[in-house]
Amino acid sequence: MSESVGLIGKGIEFTGDINFEGTLRIEGQVSGTIKGETGTVSIGDSGNVKADIISNICIIDGTLEGDLQAKTKVEITKTGRLRGNVITRDLVIAEGAIFEGSLEMVKESGFATMPDRNEQQTLQTA
Repeated sequence: MSESVGLIGKGIEFTGDINFEGTLRIEGQVSGTIKGETGTVSIGDSGNVKADIISNICIIDGTLEGDLQAKTKVEITKTGRLRGNVITRDLVIAEGAIFEGSLEMVKESGFATMPDRNEQQTLQTA
């Protein structure tokens, strides 16, 4: 069975909850929540996301404002911007990327509870 792929293209604005399997590519604007515990969220360089995300992998070329739980990996590329709390096993931050928020590294693939947004931010990279 081939992996399903969803696309929210440039110029599209979506508000609400998204549940998905496979890969979700975001080039437009999304507000709400995104959940695909076994999937991959890819935010393109024109993507602007204001949402809490739960996924297996998250790759950020654009902008994410919200809390992020990724079981396996979070990658912020040189054009990526992330503002929020992150829980993940592996984190890759490219030179030039922006990350503002707290980070919790976990060894196992399970999720902990997201920190309160009002807690002090402990790691900032610019």
